Amino acid sequence: GRPGAASPAPAEPAVDPRFADLKRRNYTEERLGGADLRHLDLTGADLRQATYDGSTRWPAGFDYRRSGAIGPGAVLTGVVLRNRRLIGLDLRGGQLRGADLRDSDLRQMRLEGADLRGAKLHGADLRGARLDGCRLDAAKFTTATRWPADFVAADHGAELVL
Repeated sequence: GRPGAASPAPAEPAVDPRFADLKRRNYTEERLGGADLRHLDLTGADLRQATYDGSTRWPAGFDYRRSGAIGPGAVLTGVVLRNRRLIGLDLRGGQLRGADLRDSDLRQMRLEGADLRGAKLHGADLRGARLDGCRLDAAKFTTATRWPADFVAADHGAELVL
């Protein structure tokens, strides 16, 4: 352009029609991975157990980590996710103290640095999960719990219950 001419305004992001009207709507268990939600007013929206990833874009100032949604850094202390299929989700650095994950399919999950102290892991399938730096002190598991190859849960503070 000409010197001193104003640059055109950046284009607004395209609105995903799935999220055009999220205000005060129930979006529990919705898949929000990669969604651009910056244009939305999420006041009063129910995002419990919706899933997001590192590429999800949130409105400025929205505390998505405490929204009940599942993703990196989520605060899900005491959440009940029994008998759920959560394969491959990214919960790196998540706060899951006391979470009930009994009989859930957690294969291939990214749980590096997650806090699972006191979690209930009876019968959970964690094969292929990434558990580096995961805190498992006082987490409970049974002989039916499946762990990643060569992972010894008791060496990480988890307790076998019979």
